[in-house]
Amino acid sequence: MFLSRKGEHLTSSHVLKIVGTAGKRAEVEGKVSPHWLRHSPASQALNRGVPINFLVQATLGHS
Repeated sequence: MFLSRKGEHLTSSHVLKIVGTAGKRAEVEGKVSPHWLRHSPASQALNRGVPINFLVQATLGHS
């Protein structure tokens, strides 16, 4: 889906490395993963009071 600077498709290992490097630059403690990116909007919505059933079904694609 996404291309690298060289025009090649990004693999999951490429994405893991990119996200890990970004986490280190941001001085995030512990291991950072691409899965965090999926759930971070959900965490913010929950903190703002969005009902969990709506959030899980509509936003995260879970039944």
